[in-house]
Amino acid sequence: YLLNLLIYLNNDYCNVDHDLRARERDQKKAAYLKNHMSTAVAVQVGLFIILGVIGMLWSYGMIVALVAGVGICAVYSCKLKRVPYVDLVVAFFGGIAILLVSFPIDMALGWLLACQLALLAVCFQLVQTIRDYSEDKALGIRTTAVQLGLVRSKYVLRIIMTLAAVFAVLVLNRWIGLLMFGVLALSLVPKNVAIYWNRTRIIVGSAWLMILGWIFWTGSSYGLLLSVDKSAIVNWLTWIR
Repeated sequence: YLLNLLIYLNNDYCNVDHDLRARERDQKKAAYLKNHMSTAVAVQVGLFIILGVIGMLWSYGMIVALVAGVGICAVYSCKLKRVPYVDLVVAFFGGIAILLVSFPIDMALGWLLACQLALLAVCFQLVQTIRDYSEDKALGIRTTAVQLGLVRSKYVLRIIMTLAAVFAVLVLNRWIGLLMFGVLALSLVPKNVAIYWNRTRIIVGSAWLMILGWIFWTGSSYGLLLSVDKSAIVNWLTWIR
């Protein structure tokens, strides 16, 4: 929770000027943040210190997660989210970095689950750029969607969502993973992105929770290619724990 709070605050801090120009953003909140930038910096530093202390007391793996998660997300928020194609790559690695706080860093199955969420993070990143297409284009901001255009962006989104669903079937659960293909049946219209967003979250979120439930109950994944026990470790990462 604290890590997410830090990352979201940093994102708002880095993008406050853009949010003030954007008509669809909450102007009151953006103006409040703009008037309290020094306080925002102090809060971010405080959260980073608190998380660092927790990491030192609990696990060095959490320190790695903190530095990687905050570092990647800060660079993304301040610069790379508006660099076409690079934003998708950063979204993938940022998705992995953020999830590192939720499992021992040498847990093999944890890394597979992180990769699954990272693929979904790329999908949602592309959905956001499609949502903001008209606004970003008017402001001269070249995001992935602006660079590709709406039609090609939708094709790329379907390809990445297909990869995410295939990954789930092959590595995590051969049956539950099939539910993620349901997103491909949804229609994405720029004016109704919120509807698409919520329906996608319901579908992939339900599948995700069921996969976690399966792993909790059985102790391993059940993919077509891999069945990884939750006790399996990545040997060269054990020294970080």
